[in-house]
Amino acid sequence: ASASASTGSSSGTLSPAERGTPAGMVGTLVQVAVVWFALIQALGLLGFDQVAVLMTELLALAGRILLGLVIFLVGLYLARLAADAIRSSGVDQPNLLATAAQAAILVLTGAMALRQIGVANEIINLAFGLLLGAIAVAAALAFGLGGREVAGRELQSWVQAAHSGEAEQRAAQLQEGNTPAPTIHSPPPDRPLP
Repeated sequence: ASASASTGSSSGTLSPAERGTPAGMVGTLVQVAVVWFALIQALGLLGFDQVAVLMTELLALAGRILLGLVIFLVGLYLARLAADAIRSSGVDQPNLLATAAQAAILVLTGAMALRQIGVANEIINLAFGLLLGAIAVAAALAFGLGGREVAGRELQSWVQAAHSGEAEQRAAQLQEGNTPAPTIHSPPPDRPLP
């Protein structure tokens, strides 16, 4: 009897060491839920309907918060798992890619968790849209600025090909005698176009 008295089990409560275990946490959560439901029913029977409705809404909010927390914890686990997999894959710059993947997963699961909780859905949608738009603009700028020289060379080759095709067509027309000889101004191949 002294062992059960020292742990606090005889009174139906858990000791601090027992509360820290997963089974202890689930037991405490179930105990709180049973007391909460009993309190809601008692308030309804006593005629305190508004308070019972408020308690029911608080219970629903607590459930949404708990589910949002579970979603975020799963996201944390998946983000760490993805980062570890990328670091061990042997790709170039593994730390940068692992951090980017981890951040992307955390942002996505964080938005999912906040949406589940019901915190300003419109703000979350707007922020997510702005983030994706910013990423698209950054990628377009990086591609545009980084590929400027390549695009210039490609454009120059297209213009030269167009001019040489036009000159060949005019030469064929001249040989047939269909048109008078026009003056063709094409830049020499070694000089870049303006």
